[in-house]
Amino acid sequence: MCIINLYEYYIECYAKARKHTDASFKWCKWYYDEIYKNIEDSISEDVLAQQYNNVMKNAYIGDKLNGIILHINICEFLDLLKQD
Repeated sequence: MCIINLYEYYIECYAKARKHTDASFKWCKWYYDEIYKNIEDSISEDVLAQQYNNVMKNAYIGDKLNGIILHINICEFLDLLKQD
């Protein structure tokens, strides 16, 4: 699920290249507005949780997020994307 991958990328960008965070968020917002919000209601919490676990586990195993403390959780990220 792309929204989870975008969340993971945003977290990584925030931790490693903060000057690019705004641009990263703009692309996340674009994806949310153009694609994800149209299907969001059809995605169950269980499916979202399963995808979140898979993506984040792979990000930590793959060393992308190793040592990074999340500054925002997935629910907060989605709430930010919902804002105009």
